[in-house]
Formats: sequence, C-alpha cells, structure tokens
Amino acid sequence: MSEQQNRIDALTELGLTDLEARIYILLTKQPKLSGYRVAKILGRSVPNIYNTLSAMAKKGLVLTSLKGTTNIYIPTPLEEYLEQHTRNAERLMNRTRQVFKGMNASESNPSTGIYQLENTEQVLEKARKLISNATGRITITADRFPLLHLSAFLAEASGRGVNVLVNSYSHIAIPECDVILWNRRPDRKPWPGNWLILVADGSELVVSFFSMDAKVVNAIWADNQYLSLVLHHGRSADTVLAAVLNMLKNDVPVEQLKAETLRLTEKHIFGIKHSNLFNTMQTEMENPPE
Repeated sequence: MSEQQNRIDALTELGLTDLEARIYILLTKQPKLSGYRVAKILGRSVPNIYNTLSAMAKKGLVLTSLKGTTNIYIPTPLEEYLEQHTRNAERLMNRTRQVFKGMNASESNPSTGIYQLENTEQVLEKARKLISNATGRITITADRFPLLHLSAFLAEASGRGVNVLVNSYSHIAIPECDVILWNRRPDRKPWPGNWLILVADGSELVVSFFSMDAKVVNAIWADNQYLSLVLHHGRSADTVLAAVLNMLKNDVPVEQLKAETLRLTEKHIFGIKHSNLFNTMQTEMENPPE
C-alpha cells in the first residue's frame, strides 16, 4: 500500500470523507491554494470542492483567508486538529454516557449468539475488552499484527492473576505469560494474512482473519458458553502440543518434558471452570424449548 493511501485511510478512519482526506493532504503539501486550484489539481468539479472546503472549515480541518477577492485555504496543523478531535470525542462520549445513564444495553439484552465484526478497530477493541474483563484464563492464537496490539493488555491480565496462554508464529515476549512459538513446517505456505483467535474464561471469544494490510476479512464475536468452552479446550490443547513438539525437537530430558507438559495442562486446560456451563445446561434441560 502506498504512503498516500495510508494517509487517506488514516484520515477516513478519523471520520473524514475520501475527498476531505485528499484535500487535506494536498493542502499540507501546497498550502494557500484557492478552491479553484484544488479542483483542478484533484480533477473534481469546482462546486463540489467548494462545498467540501466549506464543510471542512466547519469541522476545523482548514482555515480560510481572503486574498484579494479569492478565498485561499491552509490546513489546520495535524496535532491541533487531533487534539480538537479528541476533545470533541470525549465531550460526545460523556454526553452519551449521561443520556444513557442507568440503561445498559448488554444487561437489558443479554447476548448469547454469534455476531459479525466489521472493521479492525472494532475487533481489537472487543479483544481488549475480553482481556480486561477476564478473571481466570485466556487462550490466544495470534499472528504478529494483532499480538503486538494486544501484548500489553495480556501482560496486565497476567499481572493480576489471569493465566494467559499464547500461541504465535512470531516470538514476542510477554511478561508472565506462557508464550509458545509454533514452528511452521517448511513445506507449508504461510497464511496470506493474520489470525486472531481469543477465548476469555471459556465464555466469550473473538475470531478474526486480517489481510496483510490489517483489514478485516472475516471476524466474529460470540458470547456463547458452548462454543467458547470447546474452542478454549481445542486451542489450549493445540498450544500445549506445540510446546511438546518444541521440547522434543530440542531433545529436552524426559522428566523436564513431563513436568512442563503437566504444568501447562493443569494451568491452562484442566483448570477452566465448568460451573457456568453446567448451570446453563441444567436450566435448559429443565426448561426445554416447546
């Protein structure tokens, strides 16, 4: 991806339209342009450019000055705009919290399904939320891109007593976490993207596949105890297997192999609580659907 496209994407993720982003980038390179010149350089209609510049001025993205009888435009310095954007976002979030005070959507509408996630930040934020709320165990399989974004949160969770098991194709040291490097077989092609598979407390999960430029290809979040517990056991067992294979490859003494395998198994697989799922199953059997 080109540097220009990266900049456009960064600005559109902030809420700018594609045209606003292109105008802002142009003005950072060539300040003091008239709307007519902007239209000619970008190959857009003059009325469309003037309407967009007017909207950008209202958002605080550009500043206007009159030169003779012509308006010229300069971009608001990026840091100044970002600070303004942050303050506005905080003000809007505080207002929204106040308006919705006492009304918790997650409590009034308990979610027990599987839901599609649409963009990268939504996936990472949901993953961060699961990690921050975890109380017992986290198992995560992740490639380098998502793991870099989540490693500090995983370390914090481990620091407060959560057992964190990490399976990754890229070795990234995460304090107090069991990080297992899965060595790819040389005869297998690498995945054309980045995986993230995260299960928290055997009760919630996020699964996502990102393209190489960090865009979501497919992603889900599920608050489903059946699916989460099955995936927790599957991913944990797969990760412990990776650890065993690594130790065999390195000719680790048998006693050390046994001790480490038992430690990982007890800590990350057999220690998960089944009481919530047991209670759910019992309730469902006592109240079968009609």
